[in-house]
Amino acid sequence: MNKKYQREMEQIHAPRELIDRTKREVREAGGQTQKAGRKTLVFFPLRQAAALAAALVLIVLVSMFWLRGKEPAFAVISEELDQNSLSPQFGLLDPQHRNVSAEEFDQAFETAAASLEGEDFSAYLVRSLNGEVESGRATFLYENCRVAVARGEELLPQELTATAPQQLAGLRVYLAREGTGECLLAGFELAGNQWLLETDQLKEQAFAEVVARLAESQQKNG
Repeated sequence: MNKKYQREMEQIHAPRELIDRTKREVREAGGQTQKAGRKTLVFFPLRQAAALAAALVLIVLVSMFWLRGKEPAFAVISEELDQNSLSPQFGLLDPQHRNVSAEEFDQAFETAAASLEGEDFSAYLVRSLNGEVESGRATFLYENCRVAVARGEELLPQELTATAPQQLAGLRVYLAREGTGECLLAGFELAGNQWLLETDQLKEQAFAEVVARLAESQQKNG
């Protein structure tokens, strides 16, 4: 009789052990759900919560280092920029030196200066005796920056091009600050044209963004 009773009890205990083991597995896999009145509370395992927190910290740290790597590095140069490089150019005495519109300049040098809609635009072209364009320059104001673009003449200061170039908009761009002042410079070459930008109105990051937008517009529309 005792043996029979013991076998029956074992048959009852076996399913409960299975239930207890299943509960443990559920808690370890995805959290335990408990109902309190009409609300449902979900408690995640400590190990899973710790892993999630560690992942979030890793994402934040990686993002910080990625953003830091994207910040432009400005070299410091002592040379003061020749303001004639960025001043409006007028030359009517030489018949081969003729002032032109933004559209004419773009057509001659395959730029897209007209698409920038800059203010105070001024440009000229120098043609040979047989009418071929030899050189030219355009200047204008764009997003608080003075901009010049030229072909056939040296536009970028030597001290600027002696600095280590940065990568902006897929181009090698020279970035510099004049001494300890607020004047920032940027220069790059694209499709045979030299571009020079200057500002004393913007901070380094904002200036780099303007340079990148201008460069992208020339690559897209030029």
